[in-house]
Amino acid sequence: MLPKEGEAVWHVTTFGSVYVTADPARAGSALVTIAVSNLDEHATALGARGLALDEPGADSSALRQLTITDDDGNCIKFFADPAQPTA
Repeated sequence: MLPKEGEAVWHVTTFGSVYVTADPARAGSALVTIAVSNLDEHATALGARGLALDEPGADSSALRQLTITDDDGNCIKFFADPAQPTA
């Protein structure tokens, strides 16, 4: 699917898609966003592996996200999948 100029989406599983966008300002750095079923459990597991997570905008009403950024500016964002039931 080509939503608009500079964007493409591939549906790779029933619940998984890959979304690619042109972003010249970020050229050379990657950004990946992953939905997880339980954000707190995921954060604990990543922390146990020695990975430091940031929680940008923790005080806002926006969707809660955790990020890992390396020295080259590559970023992985995690968020709680809103389609997953909450405990």
